[in-house]
Amino acid sequence: MALACALPVVSWGQTKANPSYNLTDQVAQAFRIDTPPNVDGLLDESAWRTAPSATNFTQNRPTPQSAPTHRTEVWIAYDDRNLYIAAQMHDQAPDSILQQLSVRDRVENSDEFGIWFSPYNDGINAVGFSTTPRGALNDFIMNAQGSDDAWNGVWEVQSQIHSGGWSTEIRVPWSQFRMPTLPQGVSQTWGMNIWRSVRRSREESVWNALDPTQNGMVNQGGVLRGIQGVDTPPRIALFPYLSAYAQTELDETGGRQWGDTYNGGLDAKLGLGDAFTLDMTLVPDFGQVVADNLVLNLSPYEVRFAENRPFFLEGTDLFNKGGLFYSRRVGQEGQLINASKFSGRTSSSTGLGVFQAFARDTTGGRDALTSYNVTVADQNLPNNGYITALSTATIRGGGGRDAYVQGVDYSFRNEDNSWALSGSAARNTMAQGDTANHDEGHRWGVNLAKTSGQFRGTVGHYRESESYNPNDLGYLAAPNEIVTWMDLEYGIYKPFGVFNRMWWNLNTNVNHLYAPRAYSNWTWVAEWAAVTRTFWFNKLGFEGQPLEGQDWFASRLDALPFATPRWTSVEFVTSTDYRRKVALDGFVKRRVRPDTPDWQESFIRVAPRFRFSDRISADYVWSWQIRHNERGWVDVVDDGQLSLFGQRENTSHTHVLNASYIFTPTSSLSARIRHYWSVVDYHGFFELQEDGSLGFIDDQALFASLELFNQDLTSRYDVNYNAWSVDLVYRWIFSPGSELSVVWKNTLNEAGTALPDSYWSNWQSMLDEDFTNSLSVRALYYLDYSMIESRLSR
Repeated sequence: MALACALPVVSWGQTKANPSYNLTDQVAQAFRIDTPPNVDGLLDESAWRTAPSATNFTQNRPTPQSAPTHRTEVWIAYDDRNLYIAAQMHDQAPDSILQQLSVRDRVENSDEFGIWFSPYNDGINAVGFSTTPRGALNDFIMNAQGSDDAWNGVWEVQSQIHSGGWSTEIRVPWSQFRMPTLPQGVSQTWGMNIWRSVRRSREESVWNALDPTQNGMVNQGGVLRGIQGVDTPPRIALFPYLSAYAQTELDETGGRQWGDTYNGGLDAKLGLGDAFTLDMTLVPDFGQVVADNLVLNLSPYEVRFAENRPFFLEGTDLFNKGGLFYSRRVGQEGQLINASKFSGRTSSSTGLGVFQAFARDTTGGRDALTSYNVTVADQNLPNNGYITALSTATIRGGGGRDAYVQGVDYSFRNEDNSWALSGSAARNTMAQGDTANHDEGHRWGVNLAKTSGQFRGTVGHYRESESYNPNDLGYLAAPNEIVTWMDLEYGIYKPFGVFNRMWWNLNTNVNHLYAPRAYSNWTWVAEWAAVTRTFWFNKLGFEGQPLEGQDWFASRLDALPFATPRWTSVEFVTSTDYRRKVALDGFVKRRVRPDTPDWQESFIRVAPRFRFSDRISADYVWSWQIRHNERGWVDVVDDGQLSLFGQRENTSHTHVLNASYIFTPTSSLSARIRHYWSVVDYHGFFELQEDGSLGFIDDQALFASLELFNQDLTSRYDVNYNAWSVDLVYRWIFSPGSELSVVWKNTLNEAGTALPDSYWSNWQSMLDEDFTNSLSVRALYYLDYSMIESRLSR
């Protein structure tokens, strides 16, 4: 998606003033047709020739509010089964149209056409579709949190390149929309916007003009009218699947042998009225999801991994409000049995949602059922504001701990969307067995933001009590914090000199411990960034901690801080023009500490991108990070009385190769290979003292009993860690909503204390380890009530 939320609309009919640009919000009219068009991208049906088209586009980039270089025409039609979009992208040089093929939900070096709809016209929520001259499938959902392309709708598109440019036709079944139920004869009023990207010139134009100094996208859309009398069919869709796995398994002798498993299950979507949907997954199978980016974690905080399971990605935007739901918790303690989601929005723009999942908890020798529940009520407010109430419950059978969290999230905005008052609050309780609630915590935060204009800013305050813990179903790195922050930004969004746009950012944070009340640290960040007229992005950043800080979590002991020395860092980011066959992203960062000059950090990331043809592309990422003479926590020893710290060389290397061969927009072969290698080499050990400083261990008997060093001066705390993964995927979408996938996975997760001499010696040692291999085939078929009825009636 070149313009992930910047889509505008066509105009005829009434308009209203846009105070930012003194422009008008455009109004488009959808028209009913009796004969459905043949979706082939040719636009040769009479309906497209006689109906009025939307043509008044405005350039959004590189020069906002200027005339676009190329003309664009868009038509919107409908019947009782589908919504149809036709678009003609005029171009006097069709042989110069860039048209690189891409997998679903990715637009590479290609032109693009897209459109989004907001059926409730609330300025917050929308669903969008986009395509390319080669007919790529891209769809997404937009909400207050941004744009999410995890949603995969069931729709059709065909595109054609011809002497006048390129054209496309899109057919979207009504089952893919949630819309208000209106009285007979009353026309729907939807928010809408349309956009077009001409890749060779990096020009983006939109139907309803966007103000780059205004926050938000959906709130800057136009209006679509004319849809009425649509008798939507029952929204019933079934996704039965079959899968087969062959994988290496440990045998009784500790060796590996091949085994096989076979699975079958069903996903279902049931429409309850025109606005609500019940999604269910029965006997789920997520064995083909991409491997996690595993890392060596030496911090006191849990690593947060991305969610890759499709069921937990699609349609969860309502549950993700308020930050109380971390879907990776579901099934983390055992096997997921089933899950369901009920969600939708009433005609008064009230969103309601219930998520329910059951998993079998097998941790600690237990065999009990765990219930995960999230309940949400979300009310849209005037001027694109909202207020959301959430509740989560984790109920464990077999006498396990139950956990409950209730929260509220809100944003109030003024009429012209130039100011916003936002905040959140939550409270958690826990209970064990038949005992009463014994552990309670809370958090709250509020911020005031100027959200429009070249100058924007936010000031905020946030508090967490020492016992606030939403982590049974949510994610919180650490509780017991007070944060006060300010963020300022100034931007120039129209081209000047050699630049297309430029912006500056200044941020500062002051952090305290909540209980006992104590100072933690003060940090600041200053950044400058710009995009040149040749589309080269550069950013220069500085950040620092000007005073000595207190890290209250590093020691793993209560009320014992680690004194963190002052530090300053500088970083530079660059990214060249992706239109080139070879492009490069780069990042370099350096951090120094004036009070401990031997403790230094360096980070380098180099990521070249290669486009061999319109079908074959690859990108490679190499990153190297070294923390030289780092001081960090090692262990708690002496019966929990002493927090042991070490001085160490902490080095990591990461290699990631992504490559793809795109046969057609619905058939592709892709590979992802990742190797993460981390080495931690200890040189000395210290005792964390009461004042937060590090001192030598005075108790010689204790020091000797710890056996920190071996005879060869290596340490038993040294770490050599390798995480390796290969995901080779063939995917074929053989009909809308149906696909066949074949996946080979090769993984290794191995740690030891023997430190290799070099990367290549580590590589040779790693090859001697036992890798896990898995080959799987999965077939999923889409069955929709309206499709079946249509075929039976022919």
